[in-house]
Amino acid sequence: MTRLPTAAKRRVKNPVALDEAGNVEFLGGFSRVAVPAERVLHQAGLAGLTQVIVVGVAPDGTLYFAGSEAQAPDILWLLELAKRQLLENAAS
Repeated sequence: MTRLPTAAKRRVKNPVALDEAGNVEFLGGFSRVAVPAERVLHQAGLAGLTQVIVVGVAPDGTLYFAGSEAQAPDILWLLELAKRQLLENAAS
């Protein structure tokens, strides 16, 4: 099983940048507003991720799930780290 850093060492950041028009562009992390799925996936592609989990809902309402990790404990750990960060951000 792959050893992953603890949640305290692994923080999800909300980086932003200016686009060509000078507008603030959301680059990742969690947002308080809805962001189109295509934009989230595009930004994830630019982030140089080494591990990824994609969970979504298809237009017909079915659940879509895919990931780079082969071991269920690694997948669950990443989901729990994201859940913790989401709850911490929601509380602030």
